[in-house]
Amino acid sequence: ALLITLGKNFQYTLGSKAKPSERLSLGIITCEDPHPRLICPAFEVTNFQKSTPVLDENIHSWEETENPFKVVYELISELSLQDSKIALSPQTPFTHYKKIEKILKLNRLTIKFDFLRD
Repeated sequence: ALLITLGKNFQYTLGSKAKPSERLSLGIITCEDPHPRLICPAFEVTNFQKSTPVLDENIHSWEETENPFKVVYELISELSLQDSKIALSPQTPFTHYKKIEKILKLNRLTIKFDFLRD
């Protein structure tokens, strides 16, 4: 699975020119499913519906009172990707990287995937 945070890779793969922020927005792309998934703040759903090809039912939102990394965990589990290799786009903020690593209980180093450089 490829996890893509906001930035050039997100723009290239999902079409959105949304600017990076401290709030987690994350695209999830897998080889097994041609339809990407998206995790974003609830107030951003409409913007991402308009600016990405992600199907409405594949957009998973989180509220300000929720832990967005728990939504990552739930979606990774729902997609049965817990034992898969997980790659992160190079623009992933270190704090997001560490929280994703912790919530997914990775016992191996998560791969940094560099397919489009700034």
